[in-house]
Amino acid sequence: MIDGSENHGAGSDEKRVLMIACAFPPTGGAGVQRTLKFAKYLRHHGWTPIVWSAPFVPHLPLDPSMCYELPSDVEHLTGPTLDPVGRSEKMFAPAIRRLSRFPRLASKAHGLGRRLGATGRKWLDLAVPDAQFFWALRSRDRLRRIIRTRRISAIFSSYSPASNHLLASWLKRSTGLPWIADFRDLWTDDQRYPAGSRLRIALDHRLERRFVREPDAVTATTTVQRDRLAEKVPDQREKFHVISNGVDFEDMDRASQRATRRDASERRDTFRLVFAGQFQSTSVTDDYFGGIGRFLAGDVGRADRFEFRIVGQVSEALRSAARKHGVHLTTTGYQPHIDAIREMMDADMLLIPVPLGTNADWCVPAKTYEYLATGRPILVVGPENSMLSRLVTCTQGAAATACRVDAIATTLREIWMRWQEGGSPTHVDRVALAPFERKALAGRLADLLDEVTHQPQRVRSADRTTVALAAPRPPAARHMPSTSVPPVCPPEEIAR
Repeated sequence: MIDGSENHGAGSDEKRVLMIACAFPPTGGAGVQRTLKFAKYLRHHGWTPIVWSAPFVPHLPLDPSMCYELPSDVEHLTGPTLDPVGRSEKMFAPAIRRLSRFPRLASKAHGLGRRLGATGRKWLDLAVPDAQFFWALRSRDRLRRIIRTRRISAIFSSYSPASNHLLASWLKRSTGLPWIADFRDLWTDDQRYPAGSRLRIALDHRLERRFVREPDAVTATTTVQRDRLAEKVPDQREKFHVISNGVDFEDMDRASQRATRRDASERRDTFRLVFAGQFQSTSVTDDYFGGIGRFLAGDVGRADRFEFRIVGQVSEALRSAARKHGVHLTTTGYQPHIDAIREMMDADMLLIPVPLGTNADWCVPAKTYEYLATGRPILVVGPENSMLSRLVTCTQGAAATACRVDAIATTLREIWMRWQEGGSPTHVDRVALAPFERKALAGRLADLLDEVTHQPQRVRSADRTTVALAAPRPPAARHMPSTSVPPVCPPEEIAR
């Protein structure tokens, strides 16, 4: 990772895109994957990315292992972010060391530092559009110089945080460069959008309309999300596009090289149900544990042979709910990305809940595609008509159940019986997942960059690098997968 240099020599004929993503490795988590994979593969399609991010994002995990995925010839620059908690800890650290002989005073100093940091964080959260506003403000002048000296051709920004789009908007207004605004999640229409004051909601809606009106193109991860964004500016619907999330088969190959207990014996005495990611109340309810508890209560021997494993963080409230229903959770905490994939591969079944809340039926979590690529059976809990359920059941023929205690218990009994009988895992061929391959998705972004910068259309080939003049594609074709291999279940069919 490069930090700070502004003397980067490159050929003047290069097409360069400035990618604005506050959260980017070494910051970890599912949210960084989309922009990281675009940056990793855009060079394969004739575009040179220059990434601008924060060195870290408070409250998000660190995963330095993902830094090695970024090609060495991709420039990654960072601008400082405000971290009240970290600053208060540094400020009080010398006093705490000097008071080490007086434990009570040292403990009070430590507590004061934590309270000041938490107070600063609360004030920072009041910033509009979010706590990264000051990072965006401090980045603006530096990026203007970078745009001038690097001869940037286009700007790409990713939500969230919304400050990524705010910074891109400032730069577009001052430089006139074409801008692609990517929404990997919805903003005010997302099920996780916090209910605040009327003033704050009004400000967010106003900024959101700005962030879909000003860009030259807007991308979303599903057709329904694209249409929801397009409704905000009905006179510009033609500039809204779909680039779904996907899977990087290089990650799958790397993960498969790491040994697990499944490699020692394909048939195990313990059934492992795995959830990968943050296990939070925004995705699950008490009925999950009620259903698992009822399933386990049906046979005294099941509890000893059933493992519910969470590869990620679990809130204390959900731990308490699991204990109440007699469900034992095995947790790993946050895992590096490749290790998390290996945990998925080691599962007997993968759990993926349909998110809860307003518009949640439209959501397809990014890990869904990695779940499919592992070839392990998948249990979807939620409405059958949700986009997530349609994608997984159509592609894999997975088990799906309503989020009710009796339905979950019944489905688990059926799965348990098949497992005891030696039922083999499902298999999804990579050809079926070709439309969701990260390298191909980066090619779709490259096509869109060519379009907004009025570059010649590239002839489609195996490596997608040949450049030639070609007629523009019709608007409807832009929403179709760029690969010639049709998916088992086309995304546009899922969205209907």
